[in-house]
Amino acid sequence: MGDVNGGPAIVGTGFAVPPQVRTNDDPIYDRIPKHQDMFYGYDQRRVLGPGESVGWLMIEAGQAALKAAGVHASAVDILLGYGTVSEWLTPNVLAHVHAELGLPGHAPALPLADDFTNFNSGLVVADALIRTGRAGTALIVCGDNWTQHVDYSTPAAFSAADAAGAAVLSASTDAARWRLLDQQHLTVSDEYGAMYMAETFHITPAGAVAFNTFGARTAPTVAEALIERHGLDPHAVTLITHQASQKLIDAWQARPGLAGSTFLNTILQYGNPALAGVPLTLAARGGEVSTDHLILFCLGVQQQASAVLLGRQPRTSSTLAAAPQSA
Repeated sequence: MGDVNGGPAIVGTGFAVPPQVRTNDDPIYDRIPKHQDMFYGYDQRRVLGPGESVGWLMIEAGQAALKAAGVHASAVDILLGYGTVSEWLTPNVLAHVHAELGLPGHAPALPLADDFTNFNSGLVVADALIRTGRAGTALIVCGDNWTQHVDYSTPAAFSAADAAGAAVLSASTDAARWRLLDQQHLTVSDEYGAMYMAETFHITPAGAVAFNTFGARTAPTVAEALIERHGLDPHAVTLITHQASQKLIDAWQARPGLAGSTFLNTILQYGNPALAGVPLTLAARGGEVSTDHLILFCLGVQQQASAVLLGRQPRTSSTLAAAPQSA
């Protein structure tokens, strides 16, 4: 699908988190069963306060990505992504982000509502549009405010965190930039309704089973398929993954097809920001990636799993010195 030597590339990333920190000993968690074994691995998470919105986080993340890319808002041809939970059922808050960033009228605001694989879907769509000449520059912004939409007597609430992450894609000749090489997707639609958002997030008994069966065992096959298809040594691959729980991350790291890969996340300091976790970590820790292949691995509530394989030109001492540290 891709070529590390040309075409669309990630030319800037950004993220935003609220200032308020919630730690594990916060009294809000007192009603959650003490011995739940699904959601753990967090030290802190960021939480929106009164008057603070997911739209604000998404605007901040989008501005940071545009600044890192050196791209003016007027140059953006399409805005992709999603904000959850939006102020209204429709339009999605992505339209507000479009307005506040000052994006041009010819640029559609296209919400991608496949929680939590939204960011990967945005990368695939943006890459295709740029390659076919339908767009020159794309901005992807994903944000969540789930701390305001969970039941604090349920285990999932222990993981909830608020954040936004963003990326700019544009044609680039810089071989040090990340480019989309391939993607793999899996949808298990017969588990529709196992997890869902109404006024608050719900995990049904079937969803609790799916957390361990689909989430821990089936979902990571999409990342393994990319490694096998491209003949990669897992030791030469870094993974930035969905970070719902350390339980899932531990299960993925133990898989033979992923053993030896480097796993990067921000779960300790930022908890589980749902659809924003992968772009947040890409922006916050992307400069730490030492391999020339990077997999972004997301899974979500349909149930579905998505992996995109990014590549860059193998680095020499000179390209190491010149490589950007943001993404």
